[in-house]
Amino acid sequence: MPHRKAWLTKRVKLDGVWRTAAPVLTQAGVPTEKVLVEGAKRVAPGTFVVEYYDRQGRRCRKTAGTNAIIAFKQLKHLQRKLEDQADGHEVRFESASSRKHPFKVAVDAYVSELRDIRGLTEKSIRGIEQLLAVFEVAYLEDLTKEDVIRGLIAKLAAKEYSKQTIFDRFAKVVSFLKWCRDPERGWSAPVVRLKDGPPRPRRKGNSDGGRKQPYSAADMNALFKVSTAQEKLWWLFLLHTGCREGEMTHATWGDLDLRTREFHVTFKEGFTPKDREERTVPFGQELCDALKAHKQASGNPPDDALLFPHNGKVHRHIIRNLKQCARVAGLRGDWYLHRFRHTFAPRKYAVYRSRQSDESELLLPGRVPS
Repeated sequence: MPHRKAWLTKRVKLDGVWRTAAPVLTQAGVPTEKVLVEGAKRVAPGTFVVEYYDRQGRRCRKTAGTNAIIAFKQLKHLQRKLEDQADGHEVRFESASSRKHPFKVAVDAYVSELRDIRGLTEKSIRGIEQLLAVFEVAYLEDLTKEDVIRGLIAKLAAKEYSKQTIFDRFAKVVSFLKWCRDPERGWSAPVVRLKDGPPRPRRKGNSDGGRKQPYSAADMNALFKVSTAQEKLWWLFLLHTGCREGEMTHATWGDLDLRTREFHVTFKEGFTPKDREERTVPFGQELCDALKAHKQASGNPPDDALLFPHNGKVHRHIIRNLKQCARVAGLRGDWYLHRFRHTFAPRKYAVYRSRQSDESELLLPGRVPS
């Protein structure tokens, strides 16, 4: 009697021993990351295997990869083949590489693995989905190397993205295509390497070729003229403290001592200071007055509240505001946040003098508009 059924198992490593276990299924029959072990459900990443019996009654096994969605689709595909074969139809069990795969299915499977196995956030997942949506193809096999190298880069450049952003997004597409070509899947995707795309930009924070060139007083005056009140406070904080971007965006009100005019860079959840070193940075009266006004306008937040939040979370895109202000002001050159630190460094002595004399104008060459 012909066999009609196929089923899934999973090769997992539990307590240091490899074993075959039955995956826990949802109500729709889709496998999950959990397996049944001695009647208990345990989370165990591993490789799915589709099993079935052929016409001669031999037990066959086919590796279905590590992604539950892909494994489920392969199971359903094989199930239909077995049923057709049992009904007397001529069936050819072609390999995975001999048929086309919907591009959206490939993307869904990829982001599912990123979410479940690599633990990417939903925001990162949405970004990857939006990036891959640039390719308007129905099947993965229809995507060409030309679409990736020329088409993608041209579309990203048209949106006026920076060189670093274009490089990063090209690298994400290369990773996706490499994942598709994994032997476990056997899918046909164009071979695109990182070296085929745009050159890797110079390291962030070193765009001036390592010269650590500070901003001039004229640059600062022009920048402050086109900045909002919130942006002015950001630039002022960076200029007076010389802190790094992460130190500023993770700063809380408890890190400030407005009486002694000191900013404490400390460990906190989600943030580790550079070289794992905490430090205290003094600042001038001008910034102190601005922070007092900001605190009062914010409703006197508690000590554990972020100093410069974005929708209650860490602000991660201040660089965009800086570049936008620089464009509006007609300022040339490469504008990035770490140059504020280069601007601060030659003026450390002025900071200490300002603490004693309250002459905060010593902090900058030329008074920055408030």
